[in-house]
Amino acid sequence: MVDEKAPIIDCRAENLQLALQRRGAYAVSGFSKPVDFGRYFTDGLIDGVRMRMESLGELDVPTGNVVACDPFYVMEDFTCPFERRIAPGRYPVLAALADLDSWGHRVAFAMLRLSTTAPAGWQLATTTFPNQGHVFRSHYGVEAGLGLFADLAAAELFARVQTELAAAQPRGNYYDDVLADCFERHPNWCDHRPDPTSSLNAIIFSTGLGDGVYASYWGLASGGEPVCLVTDFQLFDREGVILQAAGPRPQP
Repeated sequence: MVDEKAPIIDCRAENLQLALQRRGAYAVSGFSKPVDFGRYFTDGLIDGVRMRMESLGELDVPTGNVVACDPFYVMEDFTCPFERRIAPGRYPVLAALADLDSWGHRVAFAMLRLSTTAPAGWQLATTTFPNQGHVFRSHYGVEAGLGLFADLAAAELFARVQTELAAAQPRGNYYDDVLADCFERHPNWCDHRPDPTSSLNAIIFSTGLGDGVYASYWGLASGGEPVCLVTDFQLFDREGVILQAAGPRPQP
């Protein structure tokens, strides 16, 4: 941890392109050697950035099959649950929010916490997508600036409700018509129940700088059992925050 705030580049289009280049370089190599996600889930200065951990609610996981995806791709064939199943139950979802000056507060990481045990290591989370060499085995694409965690049963319900709304209101928009009020209350997240009569929910959150291709990782205890699932939105690489201005970078 450092006690000096990192200088952040201004929120401008040309600076965004520089940040995306750095993000892309980390994305290529990061899945094999990611940052230590756990250290960012705190309130304080990490890598020179003011972090805040926020609770987003509890996720209902009745089948033990977890899905992570863009909420508007939940009905697509390429959206598949993770290979590793977890015990059915209800689990807290947390966000690590980074205060990035003119860029605002951004979700750097989202966590489905399975245990209070601290992870001893991280393992890339792969899905049941049938083509083992395809990016969808280990990443999901975002084009709405949003991601989610959901149980497979909730994902299937969410897909059905979106399809039904589109059929009933061809000119409608699920975000504007359904989700917008929730995001007015919580700008970076929404605990959404597609069917208010059901306990099934999808916890939706903003994704770092927005659109991209993002991987998730199992946090494993020393014995190999999963203690959390984290999606990395690539705001940090192994040298610090990707929006840091030129100059010396704070060292952990």
